[in-house]
Amino acid sequence: MEKLSFYEQAGIVVPGGVLLLGVVLQVSALHSLLAPDGMTVGGLGLFVLVAYAGGHLVAAGGNAIEFVNWQLFGKPVG
Repeated sequence: MEKLSFYEQAGIVVPGGVLLLGVVLQVSALHSLLAPDGMTVGGLGLFVLVAYAGGHLVAAGGNAIEFVNWQLFGKPVG
């Protein structure tokens, strides 16, 4: 089994964190649910866990867009 690198994990967590933070800032009910009195260690752990799952959703969406683009226009050369 291949060892996962830091950059592979960060490439999933960072887009998921941006997506999650954007959703939390747009929906005020989620803002009060996530951190009513500030961020705690448990809240940060939960945020990273949900951001990791959200990052996989973002990656799946990007893969779908890439697949459709390649079907329409062909693979890029170079």
